[in-house]
Amino acid sequence: MKKMIFYLASFLIFTSCTSIEKLIETGHYEEAFEFAVKKLAGKKNKKTEHVQGLEDAFKLLNESDLAYASRLINQNSSTNWDELYTIYSEIEFRQNLVKPLLPLVSKDGYRANFTFVKVARLIDEAAKNAAAYDYERAITLLNRAVEGDKEAAKNAFYIFEGIHGYVPNYKDINTLQNEAEFLGQTRILLDVRKRDFVFLPREFEHRVLNFNASSLNDRWTKYYTHTIPNADFDIRATLVINNLDVSPERELVKVHVNEKEIKDGYELLRDKKGRVRRDSLGNEIKVASFKKIRAKVTEIRRTKSMSLTGVIKYVDLRTGRRFRSETITTCVNFEDVACTFKGDKRALNSKWNTHLNSRILPFPSNFRMAMDAAEQIKIQFKNRIKRSNL
Repeated sequence: MKKMIFYLASFLIFTSCTSIEKLIETGHYEEAFEFAVKKLAGKKNKKTEHVQGLEDAFKLLNESDLAYASRLINQNSSTNWDELYTIYSEIEFRQNLVKPLLPLVSKDGYRANFTFVKVARLIDEAAKNAAAYDYERAITLLNRAVEGDKEAAKNAFYIFEGIHGYVPNYKDINTLQNEAEFLGQTRILLDVRKRDFVFLPREFEHRVLNFNASSLNDRWTKYYTHTIPNADFDIRATLVINNLDVSPERELVKVHVNEKEIKDGYELLRDKKGRVRRDSLGNEIKVASFKKIRAKVTEIRRTKSMSLTGVIKYVDLRTGRRFRSETITTCVNFEDVACTFKGDKRALNSKWNTHLNSRILPFPSNFRMAMDAAEQIKIQFKNRIKRSNL
């Protein structure tokens, strides 16, 4: 990226500091042509140096391209049609840039003279011949693809794609391109199983695979959660649950005693002899009185957990070889707390407010926890598959 920016900056400095004449002298015909078109487009008072520069660059570029095209034709090779098509298309593009500027006369009266090449027929001939040559190449690759060569199928697909640029809807390339795409795809079947000693509800496997597998697809990789007719799968990615642990249902009861001193009115301040003390104005002195209050909190806490461990096994169905394994785990935890109290509520700590006088929830069933675990493991399974670059 830094190199690209450097070259672009160098080119801008070069073209801004160098005359068209210098560009042509040093063989930078394309830069001279583009620079001249930019300077002349939309200008009323056109400089002679720009008009002459465009004229010269145009002539030299066309002569160079036509000479190269002639050499390619003399080679009499079918592989050259693609390059000939590019050359003639560039000539046409260049001529189309100049035509809107005509007649091109400088402010000093210099009139440029351009010789245009009739390239429409040449472009059409090159396009048809390039399409015919590439069609045969693609057919050869497609025959290899039928035998199981997916790379050949992909190459055939992109060749057919290129033929559209030469001759849209050439022969039967739409049908053949679809066939090449299908043959080039890697189809992956996603599956969930469990070991015989792992007891999970029947719905577990369905829940894990209950997602849109096509969201993982790209052009050359397709994922399925079920078999499809008339299609062989290349890879099976199977999530095997090989361990399930369910903790006992634990209920813990704790009693907490909260004590606090609170303000409880006022009393007269007395001296050691029991006499009421007074201030300098003779008023009786009162001080706040406190009392201790308490409350007994009964806390009930219930916990239960379920953990699952599995492994994703990737198997090449064409060879039967397992080529990758990934461990996957998840854990579902249940915890609920409820509290009751007796005594003076003002003595309670604020931490009990959330659970105070709430009803303790029942323990979830193993089925419910298994379904929650299925949702969690489904996300992990999908993400692992997405990152696997199969």
